[in-house]
Amino acid sequence: MTDQLHTYIALLRGINVSGQKKIRMAELREILSASPHLHKLQTYIQSGNLVFCSELEAGPCANLLSDLILKAYGYRVSVLVRSVSSWKQVVGGNPFLYSDPEMEIGKLYVTFLDAIPTEAHLENLRERDFGEDHWQQLEDVIYVAYHSKYSDSKLDNNMLERILKVTCTTRNWRTTKKLLAMVEG
Repeated sequence: MTDQLHTYIALLRGINVSGQKKIRMAELREILSASPHLHKLQTYIQSGNLVFCSELEAGPCANLLSDLILKAYGYRVSVLVRSVSSWKQVVGGNPFLYSDPEMEIGKLYVTFLDAIPTEAHLENLRERDFGEDHWQQLEDVIYVAYHSKYSDSKLDNNMLERILKVTCTTRNWRTTKKLLAMVEG
C-alpha cells in the first residue's frame, strides 16, 4: 500500500434492477464515505456507478466496496473496479465507432468482465445467432451494437455471464462516456 491516491471507476452489478437489491446512491455515498480508504466519492445515476479515489489497488477496492455493501445492506454485490487509464482505453477502443462513425450512440453498450474469457467460451458465444445484434470482445470488455433495443435482445448481460462463465455488468455508451468525463473533471 502506498500513500498515493488512485482514481477509479466502480460498477456495481445487478442493483436497482426490477426491484432487486435496492440501494439509494445518496445513502451508499454516505456509507462508503465513512471508510478511511475511499475519498472524493461520487455516484452517477441509480444503476451503481461510482467514481472515487483510494490509496488501495483496484482489487482490494472491489473487495472493500463489496464488503461494505454486504455489511450495510445484508447482501453481496459484485463490484468491478477500473483505473482511469483502463477506462480511457475502453472509450477510445470502441470498434463500432471506427467501423461506422454514423452509428447511433443509443444502440452502443459496453459489457465489463471481471476476467478475460477462455477461447472455448468465446467460441461458444461466436456460434450463437443474435440476429442483427453484433459484438466484439477486446480483452476484458465486450462492445455491443444493438439493431433495435438492449431490452429486446437475447444478447444481454445474463446471457453473456452464462456463456462466458465470468461476472459482468453492462453500461450504455452514454454512461460509459459520462463516467470518463467525471474522472477527467
